[in-house]
Amino acid sequence: MSGLEIALVLGGLAAFAGAAVGMLALGGWDAADLGFSPPSGQRLTIGAYLLASHAVTAATLWQAPKIGSCLAASLGAGWLGAAAAGLIALAAAPANPAKRARAAAFRAAMGLALLAPLWAYVQLIRAATAGII
Repeated sequence: MSGLEIALVLGGLAAFAGAAVGMLALGGWDAADLGFSPPSGQRLTIGAYLLASHAVTAATLWQAPKIGSCLAASLGAGWLGAAAAGLIALAAAPANPAKRARAAAFRAAMGLALLAPLWAYVQLIRAATAGII
């Protein structure tokens, strides 16, 4: 497998994982260990958003990888922002540090995995245009 194929698979798996978190949230799962514990009124909204956005991204990565990699990167940026917010919250109020650190690590891993396909495409574009620019 090439680096691009590995990145696309990694991004697709992360998109499926995000959709699964959304589906579980819709079913009432409280993923407090992952830092996903919204109020009950918002749980359905956030769960539906996660399910729909990640499912569309996974499907687009499969059908149109160049466009899907851009969608995945936008979701990845959101996950990385959530990881950064979790680390800031951990520094501000260090209650339950192991749980918050696990949540931040999960969010960062999701973000990096979703950014991988676009990063791989950028590397291919740089390599192809190295002699032109």
